[in-house]
Amino acid sequence: MAVFALYKRNIRNQDLFSTFCRIIVAFIGITLICTKMQKTKKKYNFQHVQKFPVNSSDTQNSSQNVELKMMKKDKYNKKFYENAVATVNDANLNRAKRITKRVFNRLQNLNSKTKILTNKTMPTVITLFKDVVFQNLDLHDAWHKDPILKNFIGDTKFYLLHKIMKKTLTGKPCYKEKLCTYKNLGVSIKTAYKILDELVQDGYLIYMDAFDTDEKRNTKNIRPSEDVAVAYNSLYLTQLEKQYNHVKDFLNENKP
Repeated sequence: MAVFALYKRNIRNQDLFSTFCRIIVAFIGITLICTKMQKTKKKYNFQHVQKFPVNSSDTQNSSQNVELKMMKKDKYNKKFYENAVATVNDANLNRAKRITKRVFNRLQNLNSKTKILTNKTMPTVITLFKDVVFQNLDLHDAWHKDPILKNFIGDTKFYLLHKIMKKTLTGKPCYKEKLCTYKNLGVSIKTAYKILDELVQDGYLIYMDAFDTDEKRNTKNIRPSEDVAVAYNSLYLTQLEKQYNHVKDFLNENKP
């Protein structure tokens, strides 16, 4: 009996020891899994922040873009170019002088007091050149973003619309058959016909009788739709206003 009791106690001790070992192993395993999960979470969060910043909403992006444009405008002013002319190396300064000198007579036609090209007058001239560049970029962006005019992107469509607008505003007929033969279109007559047909089908161009309705012709007179005419004129009038303001500021600063 004593031997049996001792045997039974040994078995019970072994079970306790075995259970204790299993608990220790399980604890270590859980700890390792948790540590790995934390590292993975940190890594994911870092990548998530890198790719998708918290402050990347459309509204914030829009305001940041406006802010950047304002900073660019403020940065590239006359004072900026005065400093550039004073510190630039001779090679770049002489190159800028040669370019400016070749178009300098245009400034004299504006009746400004900038009659002589010197290091002192160059910043004023270059500032005006900079304004021209920004205006051209604004015009390009505005054309591509306009819901109507963006349908006339490309050299051929661009030229066609200018021609159609010219014929319309001068009261002359703009016959499709003749329009397709202009060499400056840069495409074949067949391609030009296809482009015009698509623009008519989409409603951006229309067929109308010429101003002289008595004229009998077996041809199609093309005109811009009202929406196209409004978008076109609005865009260029806005550009003209900007140009006028820039020239006015230049003349006010350089009164003879």
